[in-house]
Amino acid sequence: MKLQEFIGERIRYYRNLKNMNQEELADMLNTTKQAVSRYENGNRQANQDILFELSNIFDVCIDDFFPKKEDDDSGKHCYPFVPMSISAGIPLGIDGVTELDRIEMPDMVMGKYVGSKDIFIMRVNGNSMNNVIPHGSLIIVKKVDVTNIKDGDIVVYNNDTDYAVKRFYKYGDKLIFKPDSDDISFPEQRFDLDEDIKIHGKVVMYLVETE
Repeated sequence: MKLQEFIGERIRYYRNLKNMNQEELADMLNTTKQAVSRYENGNRQANQDILFELSNIFDVCIDDFFPKKEDDDSGKHCYPFVPMSISAGIPLGIDGVTELDRIEMPDMVMGKYVGSKDIFIMRVNGNSMNNVIPHGSLIIVKKVDVTNIKDGDIVVYNNDTDYAVKRFYKYGDKLIFKPDSDDISFPEQRFDLDEDIKIHGKVVMYLVETE
């Protein structure tokens, strides 16, 4: 089987998996139904830009469109990667990112979160949480309802354009976000319940560099 025929079969497989017809996929790719049909039939080679778009649409890695070696037992999944560092305040909101990169993680690292569709990954910038999460660490964040967050959980949240990762506490009519740092100059943040606070998820895992 030619490579473009294999890729075409994978495109058809993932399209059907999403319960999507060719016309719907064509609209998302800003192309025609006929072009999608040619991709799937192997009559037209999908270039790298198209494959990147398809990987985002289907929520898969671009490598998933290519044949794997027989001795490759996979053991990896791809997850959305927010292409920015989270800190005490960043200028661009998570919701403002329309196209996320994807990062491949070994299943043995992800444990019970393997393949979860509620996971995204980003990098920590700064030392406001360095007692537990050093600067530069990758954090694995699970989207959860605020009612499932307990006092002391580490969360990613924002107030307007001020995004951060801190420990969460609820006290009376206040939401409190506390740093966990050996630098006592980092302040906690307090908000009233009626303020526009959005919690994007709970940090369920972090990968730390030891040097």
